[in-house]
Amino acid sequence: MGQSDHPEMLFNLDDLIQQMII
Repeated sequence: MGQSDHPEMLFNLDDLIQQMII
């Protein structure tokens, strides 16, 4: 989304947050 240094990390964080919300 801007920092193409650790895009996978961002995706992982999003997944974790979504799972927590669910």
